[in-house]
Amino acid sequence: MSRRVVGQVMTVVGAVAVVVGIIGVASQGDGNSDAAGPSSARPSTTTSPAVSEASGEPATTTTAATSTAADEPSARERVAAFTAVLDAAHAEGDDGTLFERLHPIVLERYGADQCRAYLSSVTGSLSDTEVLEVEGPTTIEFATDGIAAQVPDGYNVEATFKVGDTARTAEIHFAEVDGELAWFTDCGVPA
Repeated sequence: MSRRVVGQVMTVVGAVAVVVGIIGVASQGDGNSDAAGPSSARPSTTTSPAVSEASGEPATTTTAATSTAADEPSARERVAAFTAVLDAAHAEGDDGTLFERLHPIVLERYGADQCRAYLSSVTGSLSDTEVLEVEGPTTIEFATDGIAAQVPDGYNVEATFKVGDTARTAEIHFAEVDGELAWFTDCGVPA
């Protein structure tokens, strides 16, 4: 191949890499990421020196790599969607959904009957949850009533919400259970 052909091929490869990079940056929106750190879905571009086989002179090649994680929601998006489910359950008086989405460690600590009774007494009291920051997945601590347990695949979430008419900001916690998020609460007296 002549230098001219090699140069044209390299120009096309470079142009494709630039387009992929621009699309990747544009798809990142405003650039904000959750507290878990930079998204692994961002495209990365690497430039590496090479030697042209035709001329023996230095040439530069650019390759673009994108992750299939680009199609997966971020931790912040998943947590926000889950808080919307919990808010809707409160708004609809659906203590069944709240119960079903409790983390198993909560049921283990308090028992199903006590948690059902507790949830039926508080359903409808929480609303307008807004996720501010998300850290995770990480190991979190579920500590209530002098008992603490380490829970893997958890998320520490700073959020604002209303309890009745009172606005609050607090850290709440969720964790993965069989690919779904679950939540934690204090249902009363440990069983």
